[in-house]
Amino acid sequence: MSYGWFYESIPLDINDRQFSGEGIGRQVVPTCTNFDAAAGGVLQPNGNCMFLNPRNNQINGGAFGDISPKLKGMYSEEVVAGIQYDVGLDLVLGAQYIHRDLGRIIEDISPDGGNTYIIANPGDSTDRGTVADLEKKINATDDPVAKKKLQDQLALYQGVATFPKPKRNYDALVITANKRLSHNFLLLGSYTYSRSIGNYPGLFSPSNGQTDPNISSQFDLRELLLNRDGPLPTDRPHNLKLTGSYFFPFGANTVTLGMAFNAISGRPIEVLGAHPVYGTSEVFILPRGSGGRTPFVTSFDFHVSYRRQLSKLFGFEAYADVFNLFNQKEITNVDDDYTASSVGPIQNGKVADLANLKTLVGQQPLLNPNYGHALNFQAPLSMRLGVRVSF
Repeated sequence: MSYGWFYESIPLDINDRQFSGEGIGRQVVPTCTNFDAAAGGVLQPNGNCMFLNPRNNQINGGAFGDISPKLKGMYSEEVVAGIQYDVGLDLVLGAQYIHRDLGRIIEDISPDGGNTYIIANPGDSTDRGTVADLEKKINATDDPVAKKKLQDQLALYQGVATFPKPKRNYDALVITANKRLSHNFLLLGSYTYSRSIGNYPGLFSPSNGQTDPNISSQFDLRELLLNRDGPLPTDRPHNLKLTGSYFFPFGANTVTLGMAFNAISGRPIEVLGAHPVYGTSEVFILPRGSGGRTPFVTSFDFHVSYRRQLSKLFGFEAYADVFNLFNQKEITNVDDDYTASSVGPIQNGKVADLANLKTLVGQQPLLNPNYGHALNFQAPLSMRLGVRVSF
């Protein structure tokens, strides 16, 4: 049995993105198709549009990122308990239970709806000493500008606790059977039943492919967290592995034949939409995994080798490995984007509720015709040939 805490070593990406003064300024100039006089435009006699005052739609960043007081490290917990028993005939049976969960994460969040971002431990309470110190400063100043600035900072820090706690619970039962090499053959087998449930997959965001550890969009806004609870992308309940080899010795030569079989459940399929600011693949229209699962995937691999002992010190071996022996072509990944239109989540919704889905302005969303269709398949049959000399 073992128990441990495992802390993250924070990658340097957060330095580049949050502590370099990086910023973004986006300006939207309306076109004739969405002409709005309130935008400062003038409709010309010839039907063309002239805009006198193009507006800044978004200005973000440009300064060092704010950090929650007494930020604590991200870590996960693990408990492993197991037993093995030698039943004889060189066969060892085993059973193991594994539990992993998140103790704390580090992410950038915006308690004020996207105006200000802070690197924090989402769901954790703000340090009491910091709160007391800011409240003391607020009460001590009569300067309205300084008071407002301090009040905004206090609200930002206290807003961290209003975010939900990150969850990623992994529970697995692993059954193993290992037949040690004797009588010219060996067998290794394992079956794992596991579930990975939560609202935070980890430092990589599979739903939108974002690789910004600790500053992904996953916890940026409270609205983005709706419907994120459920089976995570790594939730593959069934996983079976079988490997066997047989050795044919004759004199100084040995021929080895081996076969491996792998079978694993498909991943959960999401029902994703677009956010008006963050773009596509950001809104979980329905709860995680509501789109079903990708197919169960199986594969067979084959190994054959010839070995000759050239002397007491030197040996020669030629081998061939065939992967995906039967050239199976099962789907391994599908398109999760139900629509590229800006829509809101249907809290605790069902697939039937998609018939009533509307955009944020009450229109029919533009549906993705490729939704649920294959993006990736199993790697095709391939072979590896090799020779090795041992001494």
